Amino acid sequence: MMALAVFGVVMNGAAAWMLHRGSSLNERGAYLHLLEDVLGWAAVLVGAVAMYFTGWAVIDPLLSMAISVFIAVNALRTLRAGTGILMQRLPEHFDAEGIRKTLTALPHVRDVHDQHAWSLDGNYVVLTVHLVVDTTDADLLRSVKEQARHALHHQGVQHATIEIGTARRGLRTPAPLAWICASPSSARWRT
Repeated sequence: MMALAVFGVVMNGAAAWMLHRGSSLNERGAYLHLLEDVLGWAAVLVGAVAMYFTGWAVIDPLLSMAISVFIAVNALRTLRAGTGILMQRLPEHFDAEGIRKTLTALPHVRDVHDQHAWSLDGNYVVLTVHLVVDTTDADLLRSVKEQARHALHHQGVQHATIEIGTARRGLRTPAPLAWICASPSSARWRT
């Protein structure tokens, strides 16, 4: 039994070590699963040695309860993080106001609204945003969108869906720009 426990500790320990620096929720879950296996095998080893030399059989349920508490605490943390992702909670490290300031500082951008960010796995940040601009020139609009993507990437956004519109006089909501394109060379904008 002790030889099998040593083998289990070594094999699961090596696998856990390879995953211990993972940053996504999936990697963390796999790491915790392997760590729990390591603890289980270590408990078998410690329990076998303790029972062999002392005859103290109560060590086995005590170690089992300690491991169960460890598993429950980590399962609840993982469940909380996973629920936040499923409910599309704002990522913890996301600075919504900083993103807004960065985007409004771009040339031709007059306003930013309908900004929504979420994460797919705890790390990969997705953003949708609507930029209100003061131009309808296709080349300038393409440049604004490229600059916005570049700025968002540097702010930690891996995927952005950017909608661009212009403000109509007398209206509070922006008018969307419709893209009409047969080919990139014949692209033009209309309001």
